[in-house]
Amino acid sequence: MKTSEKTHELKIWHLSHLQILADRAMQDLDYLANVCHLSEITKHSVIYLPGDPAETVYFLKQGRVRISRLSEEGKQITLLVLEAGSLFGEVAVLDDQARHESIAETMENTLLCHTSKQNFEQFLQRNPDLSLKIAKMMGKRLRQVENRLEDVAFLPVEARLYKLLGHLASEYGQPTEAGTRIQLRLTHQDLGQLIHATRQTVTELLNQFEASHLLSTERRQLVLHPQFFENKA
Repeated sequence: MKTSEKTHELKIWHLSHLQILADRAMQDLDYLANVCHLSEITKHSVIYLPGDPAETVYFLKQGRVRISRLSEEGKQITLLVLEAGSLFGEVAVLDDQARHESIAETMENTLLCHTSKQNFEQFLQRNPDLSLKIAKMMGKRLRQVENRLEDVAFLPVEARLYKLLGHLASEYGQPTEAGTRIQLRLTHQDLGQLIHATRQTVTELLNQFEASHLLSTERRQLVLHPQFFENKA
């Protein structure tokens, strides 16, 4: 098999494992694979910045991507952490003159499929039902961002961390004998950026939660004990 054929099949395989494209017909995946490019991006690389033209739609195959904004004080506030299987950059299809308002950067070595907004718009014409799925996804993300900014503005840091852990457990939790394991490897620095707090503060609070038997750490992942969900910070 030629290299180009192998690459094409690899792109189809990647696209078929994305959450939003899981139910697409093979001919649609083949069409999208023809107009997509695969890129390997190293850890801590910027994908786009505020003000950059929104001209590309991205499919995250491997790795994690942080979506953030800068506060008025110039501090970086993490809005979302996208896991493998996510689509982002979808603002490109909303407005011909759209520009990004946030920062997208890799948190680890990352594999992306990406295509131009024109190509993706043609793909949506072939799959009109997908537009509704994307609209719902965008609405959910907007609510998450609004809630996170509201929490930063009005909740004390302990309550912000408690609420974040509960959200992560609902989104990425796996039941175990000890409790609910959060199936993400987030550093204390990562958690701090999600709640607009320092790494040291997050470490101190997690130690307090662990001393109160609300959670524990196993294989670098947090496990929330049943009593975590019975209490409020």
